[in-house]
Formats: sequence, structure tokens, C-alpha cells
Amino acid sequence: MEPVFALKRMKNLVKNNQFLLVKRRAKHATPVSKELAKIIVSYLSIKDFIKEEDKQYPNTYVWIYETTYGSKYYIKFKFKNEGNIVVFISFHEALY
Repeated sequence: MEPVFALKRMKNLVKNNQFLLVKRRAKHATPVSKELAKIIVSYLSIKDFIKEEDKQYPNTYVWIYETTYGSKYYIKFKFKNEGNIVVFISFHEALY
């Protein structure tokens, strides 16, 4: 999937509440609230994007974004359920 289409799909799914925020064990990786996630996603642009192949599952991708909305945020997600849901593996303030 081309990055511009992935961004559009992700924004639409988040707008329609079709997303999950994974709760990580590491304290620094505590996800933002759903409300804040929706706001930050609405401001994402293609310039915030990095694409990286998922090493655990060949031929699938994680989509990684870094953006600033007051603070700098690290966002990593996958599409699941045939692209009908976004699972945010990471959505937290960046450490750097």
C-alpha cells in the first residue's frame, strides 16, 4: 500500500473510532488517550511518515510516524481485520 493511501485509510478509521491503543508495559510507552490520539492523527501529514518492513511477519508492514503536537510523538501501527481496524502498537511521547 502506498503511504498516502495508508495515511488516508488510517485517518478515516480513527475518525470513525475503529482503532485500538495497545497498553505497553514500559512506563515511557504509556499510550495517549483516545481523544488525544484522534486530535494528533487529524494533524498527521505524509511528511511525518516512515515505512519499515515488519521483521516478525514477512511481507507485512508497520507504519511509523513522528510528529509534533505540543510534544513530539512516536506512532507505530498496523492495519488488522482486512484493513478495517488500526492497532496502534505505540502511540506515546517520543523519548528523544
